[in-house]
Amino acid sequence: MGTPAKLALHASPRECSVSAEAFESSERGDSLARKRFQRGHVFLIGGTWFGKYREDVIEAEGNTRRKQVTVTLGSKKDIPTKPLAKRRMELILARINSTDYRPGRFAKMDEFATIWQEHILVGAKPASIRSAKSHLNVHILPHFGKRGLDEIGVQAQQFFVTKLAQANLSRKMILNVLSTLASILQTAKGWGYVCRPKLDSSLWRKSAKSLRLRGSPTKPCFGSWP
Repeated sequence: MGTPAKLALHASPRECSVSAEAFESSERGDSLARKRFQRGHVFLIGGTWFGKYREDVIEAEGNTRRKQVTVTLGSKKDIPTKPLAKRRMELILARINSTDYRPGRFAKMDEFATIWQEHILVGAKPASIRSAKSHLNVHILPHFGKRGLDEIGVQAQQFFVTKLAQANLSRKMILNVLSTLASILQTAKGWGYVCRPKLDSSLWRKSAKSLRLRGSPTKPCFGSWP
């Protein structure tokens, strides 16, 4: 007769129990590994706090990949300590760490601009279509064309405003170009693409004042800008 230790080897393995929640998660196509809680990485360069984290994105071909994202948290003056910077990072990561988080779709500006023209711009008036296409071909695509929508954050947009102003464009033209850019970014966000917020109106007014742009603001030819 075998010893208890040997008999234990022949015992039937215990049944593995899987929660109904796990089955539901699998049926929805959720990744359990993806739900690992992220804290991100906070660091200071010069007088500005930055944060890094990873986010799942769906590429144009339908493949899902994990992308590293860098965001600007704020200045050392506004966020004097690292714990406060980490708190700001937690607010940004709340969406990623949410249980109902889903990967966003990823596209470059030139790729989505084509989609936007085919489905949104096509419904505008002929004059607006001509103006918006000019904004794209002359200003937006040469500057942002190969960048991902997720890379066009507030800082990148601010640099774009400065570049337009330095090109000696009128205030009216700059507002119209920005209205086209805003419409593209708003449409992308509404359709589930990963993209950053558009430039805040207060920053635009500050730029307009400091750069002393020519002309007076008028109603943009397409879309709206704050």
